[in-house]
Amino acid sequence: MDSIQANEASDIADNHYRGLFAAMQEALLVAELIERPGEPIDFRYIDLNPAAERMLGVSREQIVGRTARAIIPNIQEELVDLSLRVVRTGVAERREVFEPLFQQFHQSVYFRPAPGQIAVVFTDVTERRRTEQALTDAAAALAEQRERLEVLVSSIDDHLASYDREWRFTFVNAAAARVLGRSREELLGRSIWELFPGAIGNQYYRDLHTAVRENRPLRSEHYYPPFGQWFDNHIYPSPAGVTVFATDITARKKAEAALRESEERFRVMADALELIVWVHRADGSHEFVNARFQEFFGVTLDGIRDMPWRELIHPDDHSGYVGAFESALANRTAFHSVGRVRRADGEWRWVESWGRPRFSGNGEFTGLVGASSDVTERLAADQALRDADQRKDEFLATLAHELRNPLAAIRSSLAVLRADAPEARPAATAFSIVDRQVAHMIRQVDDLLDVSRITRAAIDLRAERTDLNQIVRQAIDASEAAPDRIGHVLDVTMPATAVFVDGDPTRLSQIVANLLSNAFKFSDPRTEVRITLQAEDGFAVLRVRDHGIGVPPTELERIFGMFTQLDTSLERSKSGLGIGLGLVKALVQRHGGTIVARSDGPGTGSEFIVRLPLSAGHAQAVNSAAPDVAPVTSRRILVVDDNHDSADALGLILELSGHTVCIVYDGMAAIDTARTFAPDVVLLDVGMPGLNGYETARRLREQYGTIRLVAVTGWGEDTDRRRSHEAGFDLHLVKPVDPERLNALLSQ
Repeated sequence: MDSIQANEASDIADNHYRGLFAAMQEALLVAELIERPGEPIDFRYIDLNPAAERMLGVSREQIVGRTARAIIPNIQEELVDLSLRVVRTGVAERREVFEPLFQQFHQSVYFRPAPGQIAVVFTDVTERRRTEQALTDAAAALAEQRERLEVLVSSIDDHLASYDREWRFTFVNAAAARVLGRSREELLGRSIWELFPGAIGNQYYRDLHTAVRENRPLRSEHYYPPFGQWFDNHIYPSPAGVTVFATDITARKKAEAALRESEERFRVMADALELIVWVHRADGSHEFVNARFQEFFGVTLDGIRDMPWRELIHPDDHSGYVGAFESALANRTAFHSVGRVRRADGEWRWVESWGRPRFSGNGEFTGLVGASSDVTERLAADQALRDADQRKDEFLATLAHELRNPLAAIRSSLAVLRADAPEARPAATAFSIVDRQVAHMIRQVDDLLDVSRITRAAIDLRAERTDLNQIVRQAIDASEAAPDRIGHVLDVTMPATAVFVDGDPTRLSQIVANLLSNAFKFSDPRTEVRITLQAEDGFAVLRVRDHGIGVPPTELERIFGMFTQLDTSLERSKSGLGIGLGLVKALVQRHGGTIVARSDGPGTGSEFIVRLPLSAGHAQAVNSAAPDVAPVTSRRILVVDDNHDSADALGLILELSGHTVCIVYDGMAAIDTARTFAPDVVLLDVGMPGLNGYETARRLREQYGTIRLVAVTGWGEDTDRRRSHEAGFDLHLVKPVDPERLNALLSQ
């Protein structure tokens, strides 16, 4: 009976326990201690109530019968030690821990419900902990923000001050205290008007009272004479008083004043100029124009912004001028253009305009500033000069042509007379004199034409690999007949190898010949002239030294100018046009070289040094053997020239050389005679009346395709040579023709 009653009592107690277990709002877990030798302490879960299932999000079946280490592999050993301590001592302990497995904070009570068991009653305090942490973080952030704000307010350069309704300082930062000349302790609690009575009634005083009275923010600028400073004030009223942020703008005000003064100076200066001065904004509209602009275009300063200036550009110049302007705006670059614009009176005028981009202090593009100049008269003058220069060139070419015809006749006749004349004096002497003077006149004519070519940059070099050594030797040989070489002694130093340069042989010969002629001309007879040539550091170096009149040091550069004469008196002993050295310098520079003059002054002589770049592999042995002279081959030659003397003299020379010659004096006669005479070569003048030489050459080429046509003319410009080539000529020779060279050509 007692046993039955005991069981019944136990069941009743167990039911009460289960009911209480299930009704608990707190979560409850019960586990038993597991101790095995050599293994870590562990606990096996034996029970949990519904609240624990809900809180942990697990079912009873997932937990009961499993160990803590199986469910939580990284279990906190501190909690294992705590649980073991409670089981062994029976003393309950309270903890608030974080459960990583469930990502929850638990407020737990650990106690021993029975020997070898541990029970944990816990509640989820995660939200409370998060709220507390958020409050803690917010408080820390607020404190940090307040600290930062205080540091910021104290450190800013702007002046910050607050007043209450009685105008007492309630706050002032360090910058405001500095400008007010008082410490913060001296200012706080004191009335601004008591401390600074001189401010009563000024702009700052009125602005503060207006903002408070109308209860609205207000911004103003004011100048305070005692401080000598300008302030930009931002005033903010509030029920407690008023707060003011003030910025020291004294430097800005001074800069603005300086800018206004600078702009005024610019305006006065621009108005004083004869140039048309303009300033455009970045969008292309006018920002400023000077008085000259207003007068020129008939506009006022107020009307320039909407001025349709693009419509004032001449239609033929519009695209180029406006295009250059728009490009300068778009690319923020300089502007330059020339075009015609319509003046206020309706006349089209040429203007040349320049512009430069302008930028603000922070680098922002703000437009273009520039000026325009009325260049109508200048362009007309330039065109007149070009026309005059062209007429001068045409005159020189015509003069050369007219001079070459008689010179050709003289040279040819001289050659004929020399062939029949005895070698004895005085005839031989007379022939030599005439020959030298004719050569001198020919060179003067060529030099005059070269001056014209140089001024027009029209000298074309027919560059080839040339032995300068041979050029110098030929010039020395030719100098024997120079009219200025009167008993001079030539000291020649030449290398044993060729000195190759890339140049025009004819022009190189001209350089050497002019330098030798200059040395002979300005040296006393029978004095020494030294000429040397050598290769130095990649250059061919030619030196011509004389012991003549010398050059003042101040004139060493000027002597290379065209038409320069150091002695312009009527009594000067040396004649000349003053163009030889100018031509030499121009030709040397065209070959990529340099020339310098040296002299210790009057009476000390002069030295001219030419440096020309060497060709690659320039050094080769010089062939000292005399060149073979080809025998003259007899040809049937038709000479055509409207200048009878020139034609007859040339015909005589050719007959003396063994050729069969026929002479006619116009183009139609040449065509008719060629049919019966059947010439091998036609020496044909170009400038003939009626049928000119070009048309005659075309007809001869059409009828006799294999005939050799040689232009023999006084016209020697490059355009003349191109034109003769286009007309069908095989060669172009300029009068007077050297008989030896002509025979050499005919023998080829």
